[in-house]
Amino acid sequence: TLFALIAAVLLAYFQPWVWSEKLRVRGGHYGNFFQHHFNAGAHLHGRLAWWAATLPLLILLVILSVYLANNAPVLLVLLNMTVLYGCMGFRLFSLDFIALQRALRDENLELAQTILAKHSALNTRNLSAPELANLAIQYALEIAQRKVFGVTLWFVLFSLLGLGGATGAVLYRLSNFLRSHWTDTVEYGEFATFSEHMWQRLNWLPQRL
Repeated sequence: TLFALIAAVLLAYFQPWVWSEKLRVRGGHYGNFFQHHFNAGAHLHGRLAWWAATLPLLILLVILSVYLANNAPVLLVLLNMTVLYGCMGFRLFSLDFIALQRALRDENLELAQTILAKHSALNTRNLSAPELANLAIQYALEIAQRKVFGVTLWFVLFSLLGLGGATGAVLYRLSNFLRSHWTDTVEYGEFATFSEHMWQRLNWLPQRL
């Protein structure tokens, strides 16, 4: 477990996953499939859709992890490393924050505003350099938590429980994805509330740690 974790972190840092955009698009199709077949605007439909979207994947990963742990431990390491690598994605964002830091250092306020606008729903055009730095730190910490620390924590917890670290990592990232994907579309109504509640529960411990 420790080896898979270290290997995945190093890979994610030195060789960011180039297919992240394609995965995001496919993930959008995945979320749309359950929304299309379950959403009738009620809270219950969102609850059913969330479990239908997550439970089969989690059960499959648990079964696969237990089987590999008993029969092919090396393949289990590869599975955990691959899944973790796919779930982590902070490096792609950290490059933007490094560029923003350099822009602020060079007093290029316009460039810094443009870079931060990619990660913020706010109008950054009227922000001063200290305000941009403040927001950049907030967003960097938030993304690091969602893309690295939260994933790592749930990976370790599920590993300790014997359910396969990959299962915990997928649960955390998939929960975050479904919450953001469903709540970003206003016509989903009450359908998205359960995904928001589940994300808050799964994110409670990583936030406080």
